[in-house]
Amino acid sequence: MKLHHLSWLAPVIVALVGLGSREEPITAYSMATKAAEQALASGDLPKALAHIDRALERDASAPAAWGLRARWAEASGDRSELVWSLHRQLRASVASRAPQADIEALRANLESVDPVAAELFAFKGKFRTRLEAVATQYEKDKRPHAGIRVHKEILAIDPEHQPSIDAIQRLASAPDPSLANDAKPRDLFEGVSKEWIAEHDAKHREWKEHATIKRANYVTRTNAGYETLIRASEAMEQMNAFYRQFFNFGVDGSGVGPIDLRIFATRDEYLKLGEGPPVKWSGGHFTGGAVETFVDSGGFESMTGTLFHEAAHQFVSLATNASGWLNEGLASFFEGCRVLANGTVLMNLPADHRLFPLAQRMEVGFMTSADDGIDPADPEVEPKTAPTFAIVLENKYEWGPAWYAPTWGVVYFLYNYRDPFDGRYVYRKAFGQFINSSGGRMGEGAIQNFEEVVLAQPLPPYKVDGKPPKRSAEFADVSLPKTVAELNVVWKDWILALRDQQLGLATPRGDWLRWAMLAHENGDLEVAQEHFEKGLVATPNDPVLLLEFAEFLEKRKALDRAKQFGFLAALHLRFRPLVVARNHEVDLVARRRMHDVELLLRANCFDRRLFGDEKFGSREGVAERGHVAEPQVDDDINVA
Repeated sequence: MKLHHLSWLAPVIVALVGLGSREEPITAYSMATKAAEQALASGDLPKALAHIDRALERDASAPAAWGLRARWAEASGDRSELVWSLHRQLRASVASRAPQADIEALRANLESVDPVAAELFAFKGKFRTRLEAVATQYEKDKRPHAGIRVHKEILAIDPEHQPSIDAIQRLASAPDPSLANDAKPRDLFEGVSKEWIAEHDAKHREWKEHATIKRANYVTRTNAGYETLIRASEAMEQMNAFYRQFFNFGVDGSGVGPIDLRIFATRDEYLKLGEGPPVKWSGGHFTGGAVETFVDSGGFESMTGTLFHEAAHQFVSLATNASGWLNEGLASFFEGCRVLANGTVLMNLPADHRLFPLAQRMEVGFMTSADDGIDPADPEVEPKTAPTFAIVLENKYEWGPAWYAPTWGVVYFLYNYRDPFDGRYVYRKAFGQFINSSGGRMGEGAIQNFEEVVLAQPLPPYKVDGKPPKRSAEFADVSLPKTVAELNVVWKDWILALRDQQLGLATPRGDWLRWAMLAHENGDLEVAQEHFEKGLVATPNDPVLLLEFAEFLEKRKALDRAKQFGFLAALHLRFRPLVVARNHEVDLVARRRMHDVELLLRANCFDRRLFGDEKFGSREGVAERGHVAEPQVDDDINVA
């Protein structure tokens, strides 16, 4: 069969290459395409292919380079390569938003060369149109997970469909951590050239000429550059919303006035120009009306933990009675926070730069007193050993770098220590009362107060049918400390285990599903969801966990995410006729939910009505086709 002549593509290629500028800059890509053009004109096909491949190595999304490859394929008589190259050129042209006339010309030529191209385009158009209607309705119904899923189906058949790409980003940008995986970080510098930034930074290099940006909660001032100004301002506005939620203070946006963020370019400027002035060893401080810190050689990323810590002091002072070690420990708790791509904040993550030094000191041993290993002449020198729990509580020390990691360790432990059998957070509730009632009592009586308020009031064991379940042999001997002295061993073991998990030397042990169901049965809904979320990270494809989480979310009125998990569970169950639990008995919950027609329908990526089977979408149609058959037992399947 004679191949369709492609000489008409030359002006289209020229137009695509020249988009956006009259004179193309000389680059490795432009040199390769020019050499390929010359080789094609002279009939040197091997040389032309080499230059085309070099151009595609530098820009695999360049429509003009794929157009050159199509011309080479036609000249070589390679029909398969010709069709492939034309399809890639069309996709690249659509993705780069080439003029519609050029796209239509490419499509028309492709249809004349590829006998199935017209059918493929019709298929895409038919299903894309119908799926877009479904996605639009999901968005109107405020079901972002379902909307994202449908738009992904559209992209599966039309990868360059820009409306679906934009829709996923729009839906995933909602302030919901469960949507963050589908979000792309917002480009804070869109439309701002490097030249403009360089000019801006030159004007604001000195502190007296610092740049300023005013937002709702912070007035950011810096001479460390435009990127620092914008990134710090954006990150702290997001953190402010999180502080309000965590401390349950000013959630409606009121009650907390804006403060200054002063970010100096260097440590020397911070020490010289900061309020106070700042103590020499500090990396930042909260003055009561401002947060001050510096960038220096560590760059922006190394500064964010300090910002999160110091800005937290504002809310600690407003929402709690915490002082001394507890004030610093609570502020340090936020150093491990991470801002996700859609702006939501992941909290309660270990601050490794506190965890690792603390674990190292604990392995050496414990201090015998508050001044053991402390050098009064050089407060930046840390002792080789760690303070005991009692030393931290009594607070009989002058504050310095040596105490940040231990106070972080005390707060993080009390908030996160779980009973290894039933997964309940043993001290979290009592610790909250300790913060509110005593503010972290220090000095004489501090130990007795802590033992009475926290250790004497652990959360009782969860119950099943009105009584605590029998503990397994592995955890039968686990007992809770009654005194602060006894707590030292538990604290140390827990910190060292957490260190090993962070280093990848150990796997976090968690019976997440069972713990979540126990917490749910005992009315501890926030903890139940926390365990479900951790279980989802550990075993994302476990259909039993997905089904139980879906049922839990339905009861909490989180219907969109519940249906998403129902869909995923049914998808897995479709390939696993039976789920066998750890004890190799049939899981009754999974069996019951497998008969849910709606879940089975969701296991199909497309509504079969799109394929012309109008009856498929009805319950009657499903029943007629036998999709609700009794599952068969398969003892070899284990989803433990």
